[in-house]
Amino acid sequence: MGNEISVDISGIKASSKNTWILRGLITGVASLSILMGIVSGFNMSAGVAAVLPGALAGGFLFQFLLRKKKSAIIGYAAFVVVVAAICGAMLNQVGNGFAKIANDILTTVNKNMAMANLMFVVDESTAKTDELITVMIFSVVTAAVVALIVKARLNLLAALLVFLAVTLPMIYKGEGHPVWLMTGLVSVVLVMYVGNVHGRITADMYIHLGICMAVVAGVTMAVYMFMTYSPLQIVDDIKTNMQYHGENVVYGKSDYPEGKFSRYNETVITGEERLQIRMSQPKQMYMRGFVGSKYTEDGWEDSDLKIYGGDYEGVFDWFSSNDYSPLTNLSAYVTQSAEHGGEAKENSIYVEVSNISARRKYQYVPECVTYGSLENLYAPKNDVNFRSQGLGREKDYFFDMVDVMNNDYKAIYGETWYQDQTGDKLFHDSENVYGTFARTYYEDVPDELRAYFDSHAPNAGQKMNPFDAIKVVRDYTAGNMSYSNDADEYSGDEDFVIEMLSGHKSGYSAHFATAATMLFRYYGIPARYVEGYLVNPEAGSDVISVTDEDSHAWVEIYAGGLGFIPIEVTPGYYSDDDDTGMSNANSGTTPQTIPPEPEDQQEDNGGGGGSMETVLLIGYIILGLVALFAVVLIIRRIICAILRRKRMNDKDSEKSIAASGDYMAALMAYQKKNLEDNISPQLLELLQQYKFSRYIPTEEDARFVRSSALDMKKKVVHEENILSRIKMGFWNALR
Repeated sequence: MGNEISVDISGIKASSKNTWILRGLITGVASLSILMGIVSGFNMSAGVAAVLPGALAGGFLFQFLLRKKKSAIIGYAAFVVVVAAICGAMLNQVGNGFAKIANDILTTVNKNMAMANLMFVVDESTAKTDELITVMIFSVVTAAVVALIVKARLNLLAALLVFLAVTLPMIYKGEGHPVWLMTGLVSVVLVMYVGNVHGRITADMYIHLGICMAVVAGVTMAVYMFMTYSPLQIVDDIKTNMQYHGENVVYGKSDYPEGKFSRYNETVITGEERLQIRMSQPKQMYMRGFVGSKYTEDGWEDSDLKIYGGDYEGVFDWFSSNDYSPLTNLSAYVTQSAEHGGEAKENSIYVEVSNISARRKYQYVPECVTYGSLENLYAPKNDVNFRSQGLGREKDYFFDMVDVMNNDYKAIYGETWYQDQTGDKLFHDSENVYGTFARTYYEDVPDELRAYFDSHAPNAGQKMNPFDAIKVVRDYTAGNMSYSNDADEYSGDEDFVIEMLSGHKSGYSAHFATAATMLFRYYGIPARYVEGYLVNPEAGSDVISVTDEDSHAWVEIYAGGLGFIPIEVTPGYYSDDDDTGMSNANSGTTPQTIPPEPEDQQEDNGGGGGSMETVLLIGYIILGLVALFAVVLIIRRIICAILRRKRMNDKDSEKSIAASGDYMAALMAYQKKNLEDNISPQLLELLQQYKFSRYIPTEEDARFVRSSALDMKKKVVHEENILSRIKMGFWNALR
């Protein structure tokens, strides 16, 4: 009898008519999470009202269509035609909306890393409305794509898309709303756990899902709160190191610590060429790279974007309308001086730069670049530095610069034409406004450090003239610190400058520049910490090779009229009788600026300059994620086993037989064997009676089927190796 009748044990399951509803819910939640993760993470003007209808309605609609092949083909074809027609009829609106979305993303990216300058032309008068329309179209398109993925049971792909969409913006910039992070991870649970459900959705499943989603939501909120508000330093270290090493991949390894105190002794000097510079008139100069504007407990950071808003909203646009830029302030001053018979004589120098192997995050440019060169350079933050453009990071660029005679800024500071404001009125007005801006944001000193300077610094509590302060700052730092390539590692127990001046008492250019910057600020002079390259041309050559040995750190101070100018503060890079602020160093006599690692450390790190702590930290993160994944699988397996046992032991004999039959079918499907060939004739007859007749099974029948299912499990487990059993029990999570 068993050889004549084919038994489809899956038919024991109840009707699967409501399965598409669950898939529709999964699709809707996943699509909503993907779109809102991107929208909130990149500060788009569209909100949840634009995404929710299309995501949820589209999720249910497309899963309904996907129930049958014919309806799926017709439905998706009709959808493509409708979307194409809408986009064609609203081409201008959709195109403008897409451009606005792209600009929102690029703007957010540029805040931190300036990865791209591919800004699109946007009609701002209708930008918000057009963006809203485009996002609504995207929401339905996203639902259509996710529906196919869920229907195809590509659960891992769907979960990965959701996870990336909701987490990457937060990892990258710390933005994105926690609600969408939570919703996204809940949808991941939905996809991974019930994405391959075929049969009836029972009350137990709803309860089970509710518990899972509640746990995920709680854990997500806890993690978000921890990452956002926890004072633990390790949290910031993780985020900082993730960004730093990510930028190393995108831009190349930095020759300097980019302001992070923990990395002040990690860089390796190899003598490798970084920049190749051609100058129409070779000249010593500082090539600005990283600029530290904000002093924190663990290092220098770039300026916050918010400083360009608030009271100064629109000011930098006004500067541009006046043909003025803080980054070209010095060249404008020199031009004005030349026009009014001042000491400075305008002398234009043409410069071509090829980035051979320097960090491609920056366009390395001196402080005296001309305004006309701005069209070839990119400054996302208006007054700080220049960044490389485009996703490919432009390697070659050029500019013009003015020559300041003898590098003597003091001689041209405060000339009569400037004091009497007899020069160009727009220049005077713009420069005065920027001076107020600089004094507002570049004079901050922490209370702890200010109190220390009140007790230890010369001329304590006094405001000083910028050029009078140079000698005071140099003498104080040189008198309290010695130059050393083997500076002690920062402990983090107290303020960095205090620990350096009162404890370690040694350091190289980065240490001296940090201490000097804070001293200038203490004396009421706007100042910034700067890293880049000190260029020293060789006599008789117009081609200058800049190596990693030329990496250096210095200070920029603001002097009224001149703007921000470079000040050398590292002993050995200036002469004792030089109070003008410009270096007298030459490459043959100056010490190395960045300490090389010991040979044994270089070998351990493979010459890459990476921190062992960072490697261990990344390793711990990976192990933690693996452990978390394992815990989720174990919990999932335990819950599945409990639910299976509960259903197989149901007091209703029919439900018990159905659950036991499902389990046997799953076991045989896993082994790719036919069920009817692996069960006894007696069991087969019983199942046929249950399925094809009005026979009402007894409790004894239920026990027999349940016992048979458990025996089959033992047999399957015995036949499989350990890896196969793990896959069967945890990954497949057999019901």
